[in-house]
Amino acid sequence: MILFPTSGYIDAGNQWLLPLHGWIFEYEQDSLWRGGSVQVLLKSLQINDVALDSELFKERTWMFLVDNERGKKLSIAVEDSRVQCGKSEPNGHFDCVAKLNIGAALEQRKPVWVSYSVELKSGDSRKFVGESQLLPPEGVSVISDIDDTIKDSRVADKKELLKNTFLKEFHAVPGMSGAYQQWQAQGAAFHYLSSSPWQLYPALSEFIRDNQYPKGDFYLRLFRIKDKSFYELFASPFEYKTNTLEGIINRYPQRKFVLVGDSTESDAEVYSYIAKKYPQQIIKIFIRNAPQGHDLQKIESAFTGLDKELWQIFNEPGEISQLAF
Repeated sequence: MILFPTSGYIDAGNQWLLPLHGWIFEYEQDSLWRGGSVQVLLKSLQINDVALDSELFKERTWMFLVDNERGKKLSIAVEDSRVQCGKSEPNGHFDCVAKLNIGAALEQRKPVWVSYSVELKSGDSRKFVGESQLLPPEGVSVISDIDDTIKDSRVADKKELLKNTFLKEFHAVPGMSGAYQQWQAQGAAFHYLSSSPWQLYPALSEFIRDNQYPKGDFYLRLFRIKDKSFYELFASPFEYKTNTLEGIINRYPQRKFVLVGDSTESDAEVYSYIAKKYPQQIIKIFIRNAPQGHDLQKIESAFTGLDKELWQIFNEPGEISQLAF
């Protein structure tokens, strides 16, 4: 089981609500690594069976091959509250909401992190713990893409993207962590929005931590290997990203948002659409000019109708790190 980081918020009745999100699954290593699913992935990557012996390959792919546990009910403890979550979905994921009586985040504009845990049966010594950031109604949130924005992925070349995802160590975009740390020092909260699937969450969260990016919640895509090909892992994200962004922004109607993406896919189009729909909340858009990204003229045309002071295409993180909130 994995519990994902989330963000709490205050509803119209001044009640703290804490979304809880996790994934229940069973992992049988010996049978999985000899199964046909691995061969499907190897064929997609156009590599031979030697990859089966790579620990890195196993670390990146094992969650694509787990047995999802549907219909499971959980009791989750958050502070002094107990939440009974409904049954897990066929994909093993579950979502529920805890109501809390916590005032700490109201006293400052910075996020406050709280932990929550699954209550297991007597005698079960396992521990499953998650975290959530409580965000004050007012403040600044940074919503950041991951691939080719803060992590060098080469999204424009799908074969290279798959190899960078499953066969190579992740590499951070130099300087982006430092820029984000400067924003965090001003009180900004962080949300990581990616077209990557939830199966890559362990690797991505480790990447965020090891490269000293600010802690934040994650928004990734649902994916089942039996339903789709690996080339669809990073399919066009316009609808997915716009819907997810609107959900975040509507949850925090008084917060201001900085949107950070790159030039390889549709981030400019997505962010332009959002900025026009929420002009009072979007205070800045940054688009990294990534290798093999779209022509800059195309990126600029996506922002037609927006104030030129609202958006910026950058090459080096030093160009954006001095943003003052």
